Amino acid sequence: MTTLIRMQSSDGCGGSCDSRCYNAKTPVCKCICQGANHGVGLKQAVDNCRLMAEEWLEQYGQHHPGASGQLTLPEAQEKHDGSDIQQYRSMHQVR
Repeated sequence: MTTLIRMQSSDGCGGSCDSRCYNAKTPVCKCICQGANHGVGLKQAVDNCRLMAEEWLEQYGQHHPGASGQLTLPEAQEKHDGSDIQQYRSMHQVR
């Protein structure tokens, strides 16, 4: 089972997004992705997670300007022209 997102706070609360979500056949998502990866398959879920991570880094950089040059992700196997980011944002109502 591939876990794509995992979060755990200092008090032990956490959540994850894994194959139970991205391979789901039921309509209800109960994981940390809030439905972004639900039932879309592994490849699309990986792409979605990369876009989410890019968005999170962008937001962090806006709130912490001194850190923005240090925030990068490894290159994806496929290059994206940015249209997928806009599509993700519109689908998930992200600014």
